[in-house]
Amino acid sequence: MSKAMSKSKVERPTKPDEEMETSDDDYIDPKMEKYFKDTKDKIQEKLSLNGKQNKKVIKQEDEDDDFEDISDFEEEEEEDDDEEEMDEGESSEEEAEENSDGDKNEEGEEIDVDERKKLTLKTINNWSRKLAEGKPIKIVNEVAKALKSALLNVIPNRKADSSYRVDGSEMFNAVIRLCIRDFFPCLLRILNLGSVKSDADKKLKLASSGENWKKLKIPVRSYLDDMLALAFNLNEPEVLNAILRHIRLLINFYLCFPKTLKLLIKLLIQIWSQNDEKSRLIAFVCLHKIVANTHEKNQNFIFKNLYLSFARNSKFTSINTLPLINFMQRSLIEIYALNPKMAYEHVFVFIRQLGIHLRNAMNLKKKESYQAVYNWQFVHSLVLWSKLLSAQVKTSQGVDEYLHQLIYPLTQIIIGTIKLIPTPRYYPLRFHCVNALITLSNSTDVFIPIIPFILEVFDITDFNKKHATISVKQLNFSFMLKLNKQQLQDKAFKDVLIDIIYDSLILYLQHQSCDIAFPELVLPLIIRIKEFLKKCKNTSYCKVMKGLLDKIQENCKFIEDRRNKATFNLKDKKQVDFWTEKTKEAGTPLINWYSRYKTLREREILMEISNKDYISQNNVPLIERPSNEQREEERKEFGELFVNLEDDSDTESLDFVPKKKTEQEEVSEIESEDQFSDAGQEEEDEDQDSE
Repeated sequence: MSKAMSKSKVERPTKPDEEMETSDDDYIDPKMEKYFKDTKDKIQEKLSLNGKQNKKVIKQEDEDDDFEDISDFEEEEEEDDDEEEMDEGESSEEEAEENSDGDKNEEGEEIDVDERKKLTLKTINNWSRKLAEGKPIKIVNEVAKALKSALLNVIPNRKADSSYRVDGSEMFNAVIRLCIRDFFPCLLRILNLGSVKSDADKKLKLASSGENWKKLKIPVRSYLDDMLALAFNLNEPEVLNAILRHIRLLINFYLCFPKTLKLLIKLLIQIWSQNDEKSRLIAFVCLHKIVANTHEKNQNFIFKNLYLSFARNSKFTSINTLPLINFMQRSLIEIYALNPKMAYEHVFVFIRQLGIHLRNAMNLKKKESYQAVYNWQFVHSLVLWSKLLSAQVKTSQGVDEYLHQLIYPLTQIIIGTIKLIPTPRYYPLRFHCVNALITLSNSTDVFIPIIPFILEVFDITDFNKKHATISVKQLNFSFMLKLNKQQLQDKAFKDVLIDIIYDSLILYLQHQSCDIAFPELVLPLIIRIKEFLKKCKNTSYCKVMKGLLDKIQENCKFIEDRRNKATFNLKDKKQVDFWTEKTKEAGTPLINWYSRYKTLREREILMEISNKDYISQNNVPLIERPSNEQREEERKEFGELFVNLEDDSDTESLDFVPKKKTEQEEVSEIESEDQFSDAGQEEEDEDQDSE
């Protein structure tokens, strides 16, 4: 029965042809006639289409039925042929799918077949040998292409045409090593530049002045852009430092491409203000080299962006960030010194901005306006410009007239900052400003009345008032702008305040100690210190100020003795300056004392830092408890001491009940109590007699 069924199923494909010979009415539904009223031709076309579709449907059904019959009757030849055809179809489909999967990536997106040439170590070694010999311009082009290809694997989302395929980190490192080691000397040899610097004006020789520059311009520009892209995407400091050193050698090439040079300047400024210490230093050297050899337009751009990046990265000050801020200040001063005229223009604008902030704070008297002045950015800017003027106004070439004009406005801004909120809470900010004035006055030989701002502390602060707390941690005004209430009530506050007053006065007076009018200059200071010594009851504070007073009076006597021997007229300025120089060479008591005090003070600071490092390096001690075996051994050894102790507990079995006393011990205690009572009565009687 099943065989008959299968045969009928096999013979089915012949039926559709017979059914197609039937009339049209068998296929047309009466309900569908309204859709086919146009022409008879359209109806026939529609019928022919339906017939083809029916053929396809019937064939698919027969194939499915044949597949079922094949699974049941493998002995028949026709079914075997159909099975082979189906297997061939499936295998061809699987091969097509595999080929299609090979042309697609993991995300299902189609990609092109990689036809680039694979780069090998043998090729790189061959290039290295050729770069060291002769003038291989073609090899230079190939190395530039190889570098571009290598960066495709490192830099994400980088689109560039590459002719090589660099696989693996080993090949990438080999390409970078080839560029850093052999590329630059080969360029100098091809361009016939010899040394990078010219002998006449000690400026860099531009690469565009070389012999074969036109042939190398395109690959060199591609190479410079790729080096910049690599430096932008590096995170490891050691690798970045190696790339920056290589870029420093290529600066005469960067100067030939203004757009690329501007990108390089932005990168160097970013590294100079944010990265590792060594990277900052190399970036500064590169910027210094660019400023010394470029035109004023690039200098203007560098001067402006250097100060802005300095201001952005000086918002917070701590023991870790202060050395970096000081480095930025020193490097800014050196770069600004390369063009004093342009430096004057920038410093004038920035000092004016500081003055506008101070004026708004004095007029508005609001919290926001005060915060615009009393912050680290404002203070560090004042310190920066005071250091710059003190370093560049007076040089070996003479006095710079342009920068000398900025001393007065900067001094007025610093004094206005001190007077804005003259309270003990802002003593750290006050002494930051005082130190800026001292450096400015001592370096430029311009007299600034600084002593009143130091003596004002004695009037505001009561040193006789008892402190509320005593803390082990010392205050350091170098990393502070203001104090809180707890710090103002602490003993460390007054201790640090006396030390800072002493340091500031001796730093200022040791420079003025050679002046012919020193006794008259320090007269108000001597009177104020004597008043402080009479009022203050703290012996340690009095001892410090008494020592300073003795040194000042000793220096006054020294100057008066030398003045008595002088025969020139005080109106003769040249003779007065000559006398001051001779006095400075001879050495005053304050100068000699300051040199010794400075060494001692630096030693104390180093000791404090070393102790902090020692404490931070040592680990917190751990409590090592003895094990049970050690306890048992100790109990066996000292068994008599642990008679009442059990093994499980240490204190539960201890007997704290007092023992019964003997009769002799009770009698001795009663006698001792009687003696103490008699002695107390005798003392009371003596007190009454005295009254």
